[in-house]
Amino acid sequence: MPRTILMVLLLLALVAEAQAANLSFVSCWPKKQQSDPVSRLMKSHTVTSRSHWRAYATVDANANNGACQNTTRLYIASPGHNFAAVLTISPAGTQNGNGIRVVGWSPTGEQLLLETTSWAYNSDATPDVAVLIYDTRKGVQKPDVIKGLLEYFGSRCAFGYSVVGWQSERSIVLRVRPFREALDDDPSCVERPIVFDYELDHGTFRPAAF
Repeated sequence: MPRTILMVLLLLALVAEAQAANLSFVSCWPKKQQSDPVSRLMKSHTVTSRSHWRAYATVDANANNGACQNTTRLYIASPGHNFAAVLTISPAGTQNGNGIRVVGWSPTGEQLLLETTSWAYNSDATPDVAVLIYDTRKGVQKPDVIKGLLEYFGSRCAFGYSVVGWQSERSIVLRVRPFREALDDDPSCVERPIVFDYELDHGTFRPAAF
C-alpha cells in the first residue's frame, strides 16, 4: 500500500480515537436554545496503553447564579492499581472555561498525549490551546509548542493549531491552520492547513513527509 495512503489512514484513525475522548468544550448550555445554565459532569472513555496504563478525563461544568465555571481532571491508573487524579485545571481569572482532549498513548505506552483548552465564557476571544504530556515516570510535562511555532512562522504570525497524534516516541504531529481575529482584515500568514512533526527533545518543527 502506498505510503501516502498509509499516512492518511493513520491520521483518520488517530482523529477518530481523539474524538471519542474529546471534552474540549463542555459547557453548562448543552442545547443551543437553552437559556439557563445547567451543571453537568462529563467523562471521557478510558484509553489503555500497550503497557496496560489507563487514563480518562472529566470536565465538571458548574452552573452558579447564571454563570458557568469548569474544572477539568485527568485520572491515571498504573497496571494493577486504581485510578488517581494527576492533573486538575481550575478556573483562573477570566478564563472560567476549560476542557481536555485525550489524544492517545505513545507507541511504547509510557506517555499520554493531551490537548487542553481554556476560554472566557461570554467572550469572542479565541480559546487558548496547550499541549500536555503525561509521562509515566516524570508526571505531567508541558512542551513549549507555541514558542516553536512562533520561531518557525514569526512572532507576528496569526495561526491556529491542534494536536493530531504521535509520530514516534519523541515526536508528535500537529496541524497548523489559517487564522485571523474577527476584526482583523489582514490575511493569515498561514495560507492553508499544514501538518508538522514536532520534535519533543529539541522543540523543532518540520513539515510532515507523506
